[in-house]
Amino acid sequence: MLVKVLNEGELKNDELKEIVVKGAKFTLCKVKDEYYGIDRFCSHKEGPLAEGFLENDYTVVCPWHGAKFDIRSGKCLGLPATEDIGTYKIVKKGNEVFVEIEDNVKHACKKDCPNCTCENKAK
Repeated sequence: MLVKVLNEGELKNDELKEIVVKGAKFTLCKVKDEYYGIDRFCSHKEGPLAEGFLENDYTVVCPWHGAKFDIRSGKCLGLPATEDIGTYKIVKKGNEVFVEIEDNVKHACKKDCPNCTCENKAK
């Protein structure tokens, strides 16, 4: 299912933004007028990736400890993280930007995140 995230122009090139729609929670990135979706948190210590920054176009740097990930694939590119992060398919239609999510998405985190506020956090 495609869910609208924002309108073209609401996010500038080289910006990151935390998105929460229909239960999906992720970081939206814009580089060279293309959009990419990645997990909200770093795989190292759950640093909020939307508060990080982009370098060399397609690399997001975690604000907490400097771990690096490719926003196109989620591949871990630099320590201290050693695990990849998840990605989300982003689609542009006209002036609207959408994320593709499964109908049953309730929780974007892949593990028990200490910073998670969703209803599925492990108790």
